[in-house]
Amino acid sequence: MSRVRQHCLRSGGFTLIEVLVALVIVAVGMSALMGALSSSAKTVSYMQDKTFAEWVALNQIANGRILLQKGQIPATGKTNGDIDFANRTWHWQQEVVDSQNNGSGTSNQGTGTGTGTGTGTPPSGTTRQ
Repeated sequence: MSRVRQHCLRSGGFTLIEVLVALVIVAVGMSALMGALSSSAKTVSYMQDKTFAEWVALNQIANGRILLQKGQIPATGKTNGDIDFANRTWHWQQEVVDSQNNGSGTSNQGTGTGTGTGTGTPPSGTTRQ
């Protein structure tokens, strides 16, 4: 009977080394997973900022087009400003340049090339999550 008991004791569990190796493998796997999730969250935040910046730029271009439809031609040069959008303040910059009219050779101030550079900063008193 003692032989059977010895066999049961030897095959009944894991050694301490086996448990430690398993814990190291799990820890390395969890660390890699957390790194991937952190990177993914940063990418999502970056893409959200890029999307909002594009919307701010498109809104400024639409405002310029509305003025053109009303017959108001914007003056050439650079303008900039700040706008509150999505609970943040965005800075935009627009440059209007002279352009040639379709083949007639006359200069027309015009179709306003707008570039929006939105670098958003959270309003005071708020934190970004």
